[in-house]
Amino acid sequence: TPTPLPYVQLSHILVLIFAVFYPLTIDVEAGFIDTILMPFLIYATIQGFETLAKMLETATGHDVTDLNFFELIHNLEVQAKHAFESTEMHHKALDEAFMLPTRSFASFISEYPEEKHSEEVDNLPKNFDAYFHWLPMPSAILESLLHAHGHADALWQIERCKRKASLR
Repeated sequence: TPTPLPYVQLSHILVLIFAVFYPLTIDVEAGFIDTILMPFLIYATIQGFETLAKMLETATGHDVTDLNFFELIHNLEVQAKHAFESTEMHHKALDEAFMLPTRSFASFISEYPEEKHSEEVDNLPKNFDAYFHWLPMPSAILESLLHAHGHADALWQIERCKRKASLR
């Protein structure tokens, strides 16, 4: 989930307050650890939280810490294709498996439901690609996705042949 904007604003204000007012409260004769080391460690910790808040502020961009929505959508499309094809290609076997529990209690059931299929439905294509097709993604989107979520070797090869060919 994205970091709420009030948290990001609060972290900015806290860093500013710390950087301005904390040095005024330090006793300069307290020694190296109390005057230099501890304020630096506290500031580094607060600055780390602020940097993390900036990185996690929006999870829908193209940074390394952002969600890769295109990968999630692609996985959903692949699962939908698999579900469609498995139910259409293996329709008879799935019907048999579905009716198996009712057949084991045959003495309680007087008649089985009739399977009604028309020839029009039986003659329709039963694969996913007959009804749906994938559209290629625009090259501009692919390039930004690869730079945000791609692997180093893929990016290196793209940079090597960028002027010779497109990303597809």
